[in-house]
Amino acid sequence: SPAFDTLYSSVAAHDATRQTGGEKAPEEILRTRPTPQKGELTTLFNEKHADPALYTVSREAFVSRGLCRPATPDIRPSLPRNLQVAAGMADVNIVTGKDASLEAGGGFIWDVAADFLILGNAGGGAYALKDGRRLHSFDQGRNRIPSYIALGDRTLAGLVFQK
Repeated sequence: SPAFDTLYSSVAAHDATRQTGGEKAPEEILRTRPTPQKGELTTLFNEKHADPALYTVSREAFVSRGLCRPATPDIRPSLPRNLQVAAGMADVNIVTGKDASLEAGGGFIWDVAADFLILGNAGGGAYALKDGRRLHSFDQGRNRIPSYIALGDRTLAGLVFQK
């Protein structure tokens, strides 16, 4: 994140780190935060790029299950939302596309591969909104990004995708 003179990094099966203040600054190991009490989740939504119907359904599902408050502000709009979750500044990031999913013309999986690797190595995970499958394989670079949810605590997946 050049705007904050911060480098986020990780490699498969290793810690995710953040280094702020240049290459001589110490690295900080990133950890997502444990799930707070019910109703206290810090949940990020990107209304600007959202499919209105999927955005509304996702947001209402979180509110109706008592997982978050109806109005949750964005914390630091210039820092990528998935990295806010990885750094423990937020618990959830919901990303929906302008069509039913980003697969219909949004970005490619490589656009978020680094975010997802850092998030996973910090303790979280990213899941497809449509079916709840974990998004952690990036060997098909031409695949489109499905609408997804990034969770700081993987145990939240059971609550989010309950029938």
